[in-house]
Amino acid sequence: MYHSNDHIWERNGSEVQNHDIIFDNVTIVNQQLGNALNISSGCTNNSDNVQIWEKNGNGSQVQRLGAGGEIINLWSGKALDCSKGATCDGTHVQERYNIGAQKWNIKFDTVSIVIPQLGNALDVRSNGTHNSSNV
Repeated sequence: MYHSNDHIWERNGSEVQNHDIIFDNVTIVNQQLGNALNISSGCTNNSDNVQIWEKNGNGSQVQRLGAGGEIINLWSGKALDCSKGATCDGTHVQERYNIGAQKWNIKFDTVSIVIPQLGNALDVRSNGTHNSSNV
C-alpha cells in the first residue's frame, strides 16, 4: 500500500491542488481523484496525520468551516494544521487542537484551499492517487 504524508506546496494550479467542497456536512474531495480529506485511522489526537481516502462518509472525513477560516474535523474537533507552524513547500499537514491559528482560505477560482498569509495550497504529496496518500 502506498503511504505518504499530506503537505502544502506553492500554489501552482496543478490538478492535485484542486478540490471540491461538498456540503453534506463539508466533505473536501480532490477533483482529480475523487478521494476525501481524511484523518488517518479516525484518530482524535493532536498531530494525527491528514491524508486522502476513498469517500465513505466516515466521521473522519466530515469537516466544518470555522468562521475564522479554520477547517475543523467533526469527529475529533481538531483543526487542519501545518506542523510546527512551518510554511515551506512539503510541510506536513496534521490535525491539532484548534487554537485559532490555523487559517485557510477557500479559493473558488480553481477551488483550492490556501493558507492566506503564504498563498500555499493544500496538495496531495507526490501526486498520490491511492487511499492513505498524504496531503
